[in-house]
Amino acid sequence: MYRYIKGLISFSSSTKRVTLKYIYHLNQGKQCFSTKTRSNPSNTLQKNFNTNLINYNCKCLECSIPSFKENSSYVYNKDKQNLILQVCKKILCGIQMEHNRAELLYDRKPMPHNQISNYQDVKNHINQEFKDLINSNKIFYEKYDGTAKRPNKLIFHWTHYIEELLGKLFQISSKWYLPFTEYLRYRHKEQIYKWSIHNDVSVQEHRLKSLLLKNLSTYLPGFKYLYSFEWNYVLNKRLYGQGDFIFASDFGVFCVVEVKHLKTITGSNARRARNMARKVVGLQALKYKMFALKKYENQQLTVISAIFINGLSYHKNKNDVHLIFVNDIDKKIAQVIERKYKKELKKLETVTVQICK
Repeated sequence: MYRYIKGLISFSSSTKRVTLKYIYHLNQGKQCFSTKTRSNPSNTLQKNFNTNLINYNCKCLECSIPSFKENSSYVYNKDKQNLILQVCKKILCGIQMEHNRAELLYDRKPMPHNQISNYQDVKNHINQEFKDLINSNKIFYEKYDGTAKRPNKLIFHWTHYIEELLGKLFQISSKWYLPFTEYLRYRHKEQIYKWSIHNDVSVQEHRLKSLLLKNLSTYLPGFKYLYSFEWNYVLNKRLYGQGDFIFASDFGVFCVVEVKHLKTITGSNARRARNMARKVVGLQALKYKMFALKKYENQQLTVISAIFINGLSYHKNKNDVHLIFVNDIDKKIAQVIERKYKKELKKLETVTVQICK
C-alpha cells in the first residue's frame, strides 16, 4: 500500500536566491515546505523568456551527457528528441505544480543541431508524437503564430484525469528517453560497485539502505537504476547538503529517497519522537528533490521523492519497513510507472515462454 506525506512546495525558476523554511502544523498533521525568494528585477523577464524557448537549452543525450556521446549506439534526430522531451518535461512540471497548462516558445531560429529549422517542422513533430493525447482529449493543444518581435507560442492544456495523461505521456517519453537508458545501465553498474565497497557510519542505517537496494523492484518498481548515492548538491561540500539515494527509470523520472533508521523503543514518548523524526526526514526528501531538479536538470524530465523508514507500527517488527512518498502527485507518478513496468515484465515473460516452447 502506498503512503505519502502531504507537503507544499513553492518554487520559482526566476529566483536568484532560495531560502528554505520548514513549518510544522502538528495539530493538523501537516507540514509545509515554503521558500522565500529574492529575485533580480532586471533579468527576471529575460530569464523566464529564455527558459520557455525550446531552442535555448538542448535536452538531447549528446548535449546533456557529453562524456558519453562516443559510447552511445543510438542513431536519432537530436533536435526532435530535444523538442519532444522538453514538451514532456514542461507538462510534468505543470502537473507536479498542480497547474493545468504548460507553455513553450519558438523564436524561429534553428534548433541547436539544425535538424529542425522552422516553425512548421516543430508543429508537425508535436502533432505526430502527441496525436494520441490530442485525439483522446487528454490534452488540448493551441498554436499562436508570432511576429517579427514576438515568438511563436505553443500552449498545452489538460483536464483533471491526471493518471490517464501520465500513462500516455510516459509512453511518449520512454520512446525518446531511450538513448539515455544506455548511459543509465552503465552508470548503474558503476554505482553498484561503489556501493559494494561503501560503509555508513550507522550500521543499522546501512542495513536499511542495503535492504532497499536488494528489493528495489518491490519497494520502488520501475526505478531500475541506481543513479547516485551519498550525493552532494555541491561537489565535495557536504555542508550544502548530502542526499542518500537517487534512482532513475526508463521514463525520464528520477526518484530521490532519504533513508532513516528509527529506534523501535515502545512507549508513547518514543512514538512521538519517531513521528517527529519521520516528518523531518520527509522535509529532507523535499529539499533534496529540489536540489536534484537543479543539479541534474538535463538528465531527467522530473524528480519525485520518498522516504524509506522503519518503526511505524506500535510494536517491534522486523518487517515494519515502508517507502512513503512526500506528496500525492509523486505517489501517482510512481504508481503509473509501476503499472507500466509490470506490464513490460509480463510481455517479456510471455515472449520468454513462447521462445521456450
